[in-house]
Amino acid sequence: MEGRDDLRVEDAERFVRVVMHARLKTAADVERLLANVEGALGRTTYERVLFDYRGIESHPEEVREAMWTWATKHPKLAIALVVDSEMTRVGTNMTALSRRVRLRAFMDEDEARKWLREPPRRTREIPQM
Repeated sequence: MEGRDDLRVEDAERFVRVVMHARLKTAADVERLLANVEGALGRTTYERVLFDYRGIESHPEEVREAMWTWATKHPKLAIALVVDSEMTRVGTNMTALSRRVRLRAFMDEDEARKWLREPPRRTREIPQM
């Protein structure tokens, strides 16, 4: 994986924040990144992750599928993505709904943080986007 991942645990917000500095190219890149995320989560009691993808071009299908598979295997996690494209935001949110993953994409980091601080909803209603 070119570049670096900036992985930070933010105690005040009670979530793991991952700032992406490079496009993930392979499933092996995803495995390394997610091992770091799981390590950070394991050192805390957090069940929330924020991925900041702003400025990163789209990942290959293999990478996207590996990330979705990981999210599906962690149903207790609340996962927020910060993206810089309205089309990416809408597409990601639709995919999350169809896969029943507790993941939501935002174009504004403050909105993502607010959503992560909210208690999870126990409803079958489709959330407003």
